[in-house]
Amino acid sequence: MPDLKRNNLDKSLSPYLLQHIANPVWWQEWSPEIIAGAVAEGKPLFVSVGYATCHWCHVMAAEAFSDSDTANYLNSHYICIKVDREQRPDIDQFLMNFLHAQSGSGGWPLNVFLTADLRPIYALTYAPVRSSQTQHSFLNIAEMVYDHYKKMPTIFRCLSPGKKSRRPPEQTPWLRIYYLIMTPFMAVLVWVKNFRPIPRCCIFCFSFVWRRILMLRHYAAKLLMPCVYGGSTIICRAEFSAIVWIAAGQFRISKKCFMTRPWLSGVSPSPIKS
Repeated sequence: MPDLKRNNLDKSLSPYLLQHIANPVWWQEWSPEIIAGAVAEGKPLFVSVGYATCHWCHVMAAEAFSDSDTANYLNSHYICIKVDREQRPDIDQFLMNFLHAQSGSGGWPLNVFLTADLRPIYALTYAPVRSSQTQHSFLNIAEMVYDHYKKMPTIFRCLSPGKKSRRPPEQTPWLRIYYLIMTPFMAVLVWVKNFRPIPRCCIFCFSFVWRRILMLRHYAAKLLMPCVYGGSTIICRAEFSAIVWIAAGQFRISKKCFMTRPWLSGVSPSPIKS
């Protein structure tokens, strides 16, 4: 087992990783032993992905990752892993998918906070070393993510992926309420939509509203049904993130299912990987 209390990138063969050996952050290379060490210490992971010719990767290495306060916080609360995307495109793709699902955009450096069992929590690209009126510093973001993570252990446990069962879910009280409300409501909408004596312009307007209702119903079912069923079936990582933010506070549903995070107001969305 490598020593997790030091920067171990001096043993790397990657030119990109060797550029970070002077950082005060205790960087590790991705390996099963490091993941097992995170599980043993009960710490979440902070994974930063980049490549040798990435300008903002070097800027962040010279700013946030060279800052003693930021490094001390990361070393105390996270297991920090540096990844060369040219060596590990599989990890890069996994995390970038999450970033795209979270924010709709991507980029590098790709910085992702994960649980020790590799469930993404939050992702971002570049963040400054000092806060401004429009952006939180990287240290502020790391602190808020960790505080949020520690306050929600039950949420993360209930969202643990489980084996899919062929049996239909139990008719819980919440599920019965859902069908009790939605079934007659959708029946009325179908009747109105097909009622021909209504003027065509009204039908056109209703069809527009109808599509919006169906879309919201679809996303509501996808996001809330795992909670109704006990959190045993999570279809994709984006839903996992979305449900966490729903539990945290306000949210809005759009066509791409972006989430508004009140605890990170003012921070522009960041890249995600899954």
